[in-house]
Amino acid sequence: MICKKISENSNIVTCNYSLFYGVFVLFCFSLPAAKSVAWPDVFLGTKIAAVDTGDVPGTAMSLGGIAEVPIFSNARNIRIQGTADFWTQSYRELGTVSGATGNGKWFLRGSERDSETQGDIFMDREGNYKMTIPLLCGEQLLSLFWENSNGVTGLTYEINRTNCRANGLRLTLSWGENANDLELHLIRSGGRINNQDSGISDCTWTNMNPDWGPSGDDGNPKKDVDWTGDKGIENIFLEEPENTTYDVYVEYWATGEAIAASLTVNLGGETKTYTSSSFTPKQVWYLGRIDWSKKTIDVKDEMIDCSTNWDRGCLMQLP
Repeated sequence: MICKKISENSNIVTCNYSLFYGVFVLFCFSLPAAKSVAWPDVFLGTKIAAVDTGDVPGTAMSLGGIAEVPIFSNARNIRIQGTADFWTQSYRELGTVSGATGNGKWFLRGSERDSETQGDIFMDREGNYKMTIPLLCGEQLLSLFWENSNGVTGLTYEINRTNCRANGLRLTLSWGENANDLELHLIRSGGRINNQDSGISDCTWTNMNPDWGPSGDDGNPKKDVDWTGDKGIENIFLEEPENTTYDVYVEYWATGEAIAASLTVNLGGETKTYTSSSFTPKQVWYLGRIDWSKKTIDVKDEMIDCSTNWDRGCLMQLP
């Protein structure tokens, strides 16, 4: 690693790291103290690490240790330690933060119109965190930050995801504390929830990469993780949908308190986030039906009680 100041009077330090996939540049900024900082605009244009996710499915780019000191900071006494991996579809990080107040935040902004998502970085009592964030297609900025009474400390990555199609379909489900194992479902036309017969029609935890075709692997949906605890996030990607309809459901699969979930739909490059009403175990949230030929979603926002017809998931004939 080679680090140097841009000039003697500059607070900017550049650090070059060689990786097996390329080189990225790390910038460290020192900002004046402030009681409040508007976000995420404070991060825009701040290039911290440039990473190309590459074209090899399932290959991680390890950036271990890059967050051992605050990188973008005007908040004293916040220390970030973590290890980050960039996968072909998701960004994953786990680590520890000390000196911050409450949970952190993440914000992802892409170059496409309306391509913005955000969420919480949930912390345990010891300050540990872990998260998986779905990446957009193409160039994007990902910011992670924590606050205390002095201001903000955070990390920003400039990412270029190349192994994708910007006009595909992506679903991102997220939920908070004390609710275990919400389950995301994408059901193609003619199918039903939890149907895993020979003609598998439900992309969910029981089959996270069903063979739908007919356009090869790009026509098959992929669920990246089955999150079984609280404070979770699950994603389904479909790079080349067929000109048919798809239904989107969320099951409250395990145990926990009543909670509202958040579901972000990226439909052909346009992103919108929906929030459920509060629901409880063995209930199912029906967001609505996507018509890919029209690039529209008919939002239903219905809550369905499946408690009397449940065996390792809802067995009702849905849709």
